[in-house]
Amino acid sequence: ILPSRSHYMRTGADSSTAIRRLISSYRVSV
Repeated sequence: ILPSRSHYMRTGADSSTAIRRLISSYRVSV
């Protein structure tokens, strides 16, 4: 999760997409 987070933070343009993907991943994880 840490590497992915850093990768998303690096890309500011896809911040919205990153958040949505993170939420999706979290829901799948749970």
